[in-house]
Formats: sequence, structure tokens, C-alpha cells
Amino acid sequence: MLEVEDLTMRYGELVALESVTLDARPGEIVAVLGPSGAGKSTLLRLITGLTRPSSGSISLSGRPIQKEASWRRNIALVHESYVLYPHMSVTENMAFPLKSREAPREYSDQEITERISEVAKVLEIDLLLERQPHELSGGQRQRVALGRALVREPAVLLLDEPISHLDAKLRNWLRGELRRRLSAAPWPTLWATPDGFEALAVADRVAVLRAGQILQFDEPQEIFDRPVGVGVAEVSGTPPMNVLPGELIADPLGVKVAGAPEPLPLVRPTQIDSLPAGEVSIGVRPFALRIVRPGDAGSSTPASVLACEYSGRHTVISVRLEHETLRLLEAGQHNIPVNEPVLIAWDGAEVSIFSREASCAGALEFQTTVGSNEHRAAPSSEQPVQTG
Repeated sequence: MLEVEDLTMRYGELVALESVTLDARPGEIVAVLGPSGAGKSTLLRLITGLTRPSSGSISLSGRPIQKEASWRRNIALVHESYVLYPHMSVTENMAFPLKSREAPREYSDQEITERISEVAKVLEIDLLLERQPHELSGGQRQRVALGRALVREPAVLLLDEPISHLDAKLRNWLRGELRRRLSAAPWPTLWATPDGFEALAVADRVAVLRAGQILQFDEPQEIFDRPVGVGVAEVSGTPPMNVLPGELIADPLGVKVAGAPEPLPLVRPTQIDSLPAGEVSIGVRPFALRIVRPGDAGSSTPASVLACEYSGRHTVISVRLEHETLRLLEAGQHNIPVNEPVLIAWDGAEVSIFSREASCAGALEFQTTVGSNEHRAAPSSEQPVQTG
């Protein structure tokens, strides 16, 4: 089991990581999700021993390792830059960790050949085993680097954006194949990625990292359904949650949004008696927004179309609402002209309310999830509070 507690990394006055705490169990995939510069690669380098932390502890099966040399830790790291030995063939690159003196045990030539052959077939590089790195494409090099880690028996496997350079078809297939293999492995895996969809798809738990701090560490469904703040909401889901400023009205429950002619109603959650009125940030998932015709029942607000992106079963429609850009999902194909005026309505049961001050700082924020799984599973028995 890997345990990281209060890990901090400073470079002079720059704080790259601050009090990061997480754990990963054998057979568990923990996704470290965050934008570029969040500290994902720094965290992996600290765990593998390439960099020493300023403070905090790293333990494997209860044994502190933060002061151990990297070669003693038996941790496999797949770099984003897919570092390969240029003078070795693909086979020699993949066999290197099994023949190294730091290998956890001695492997026979037959065992090495079998391991390489099995992993190479999974990664679709079995026809490239005799090539040199300079004869490979970027995606092929990345798969060789990934294969070199998978043939090992590491204490921990660290993946730094392991499939980012692959084409879409291979990336989608390999994502599921890696999850299947790593979930059955006797070691924990940390998978760093900036892709919210990838993190939710592969992980058993997700640690959302932003500006060196973990904002939320939870199961994928909790990350998606109940983000603790704007920093989490903006990176989870594809497309991610729309976040816009507004004013919460407590009675009757609703929100004022710039550009909307009247307050938009919310469904009052049964678990909350009252909500503090005032300026807030409002989070709405794209599937909770829809385009309606004039005269349709319910509140709506005018907007103008910016773009339509057809993805097969759905179309992602970007619209301009006053000074904010929103994205919504509509089933089927839609080709609405740019700058076409439309009316936007939302599902009042699928809204998250964040405190404005905390969300601006990007730290952990107060949040009330107005929506819930109950509203998605069946029509709600509650009626939207009608505004006057």
C-alpha cells in the first residue's frame, strides 16, 4: 500500500505541492487529475525518488521511503516524454528492468521473452520488437515506455499521461485494457492526467490537484455528482460543468443570472432547510441545459449560438449568455447558424451552488448540491419553486 502524507515541495518561494495526502491500495488505480502546472509530475517524481520533498512522508506497506535512493524503491515510472534508451532495440528496452541488478528477483531468459511477448501484443507493438527507438513514431515510443513498466513487478506503478500521444481509436481501446490489467495487479497505480473523462473512466478513486493542493479525493461518481468546489467542477466531465456568477434568492428559491429576464427556479433539496442568499457561483452540467421554443412552459433566458459540435449521438452547442459562454448537450445532430438567437432553459434539480469568494481563490469551497441521483433516476416529486 502506498501512503503519502502532508507532502510539500518548495522551490525557493514557489510552492509546487502543499500538504498533499493520499493513499493507494494494491490493485487500485488512483487518478491524479489536474490542469498543466497543477503539480502532477512533481508528485510522481517525489514518490519515485527523483526529487526529495521539502517535508512530509511517503510510505510503502508502512515503511518510510522518502529518504531512500530511487533505485531501492522498486517503483516503475512512465514519463510523459517516453524516455527510451536510444542504442537499444524495443526488446532490449522492455527487458532492461528485468535484467537490471535492481530487479526484485532473477528472471530466466524464457520468462523475460514470455513477459515481453504478452505485453507487446496487448500494446500492439509485437511487430516492432527489433526496431530502434529512432525508427518509431511518437505513439509507438510511448507504448514501448509503457510496456517497459508493465513487464516489471513494481511495488508501485506511476503513469504520467501514459496514453496522451496515441490516436483516438487506440487510446479508447487501451484505456479499458489497462484498467482491466492494472485492477488485477498486486500493486497500486497512480495515473496522472489532465483529462477529466479519462480520470473518471479508469480510476477507482480520483484526487483532483490544482495549484499544488488536493481539492477533493473521492470515488469518480462523487467527484462528478458532488464536486466540493469550482476547481473540481471545471475539470470533471466532458464537457465540464458550466460555472457562471449569479445571485441566490432564498425565498422563493432561485438564482438571478446576468442576461436572464427573471430569476431561474431551483428545486429545493429536502436535506437542506435554507440556503444563504447572496452572490454565488452557479454550476450547471451541459446535460441539464436545453434549447426551448418560445412559449414553452418554464423559465428560459435568451442566448446566441457560438458553435455546434456533432459527436454522433449528441451535439455540443456553445452559446453566449450575456458575457458568459455555456455548453449544452442536445441529442442528435443540430446545425444552428452562428449568432442565431435561442432560448435556454435548465433543469432546476441539477444545479450546484458554490460560494463566490472561495471559488475565486481556487481553494476548497462551500458547496450545496441542489441536484442528486434521485432526480436523474426518476422524475422528482418536488415541484420547482415558482418565482414571482
